[in-house]
Amino acid sequence: MKKIFNLWLYELGKSKFMLGFLMIVFFVIQVLVHLMRILRIDPKNLNVEDTRSVTDLVQSRFGMNLALMAAFIIIIIASVYIWVKEFRSKGNFINRLFLLPGNRMQVYFAKFLTILSYILVLQITQFIILGVNKALLIWRFPVLADHIHYTDFLNVGSTLQYLLPLNGTAYAWCMAFLMVAIVFFFQLAILEEGLKAYGWALMVASLVVYFVICCGILASYMQLMLHLSLTQTEQYFMTMLYAVGFIGIHWLVDYYLLEHKVSV
Repeated sequence: MKKIFNLWLYELGKSKFMLGFLMIVFFVIQVLVHLMRILRIDPKNLNVEDTRSVTDLVQSRFGMNLALMAAFIIIIIASVYIWVKEFRSKGNFINRLFLLPGNRMQVYFAKFLTILSYILVLQITQFIILGVNKALLIWRFPVLADHIHYTDFLNVGSTLQYLLPLNGTAYAWCMAFLMVAIVFFFQLAILEEGLKAYGWALMVASLVVYFVICCGILASYMQLMLHLSLTQTEQYFMTMLYAVGFIGIHWLVDYYLLEHKVSV
């Protein structure tokens, strides 16, 4: 655990500038789009009794969608780059990491925790953005002071409900989805970079087989969701079951690959 913790701190230290840039982009896009939007509306024309108009003000979908899409793309890139940069660095830095005492999965988990830290920082940043956007709304439309709350930004219809769900079950589902995405792109990077030494044919074949397997898993999940009459709680449970199985199998496969197939 100490090695994982130290490697995690090391990874965070290396990526602090990228993380800072991500936070700034995330903040600027949403706040600027929100500010430009509310400045175009005359406070005298706002009817606080019109629920739809107030909701549209609170849930600035364009800014949210743009920021969340940018954040998700950056998380995907980071999940791949965090491995690729080690394999392709001068002196093949991944060799030194793998030669440290302990099994190589400790390097994997340190990188996994690093990407999860990115997500946690984004969620904290989003809470700050909500506070700023709420303050801007009240500054522009003082009459809304008693009509808007934090939860209004996260109600159904807002894309933010996928980043900051309103309850623990939905939050667990959200994090399970993000963790599945992380291990998926980790797997791609390990297969592409780690097996390259065995030849392009094996590497490409491994990637194709992996895609086919993932498509099969996704298809079975979709079939269950579409053809079984499940309650929302049961859907969450089934999703979590698939996510845990998907992640667990990946960790076992990656343990085998890192210990026995990826040469240093």
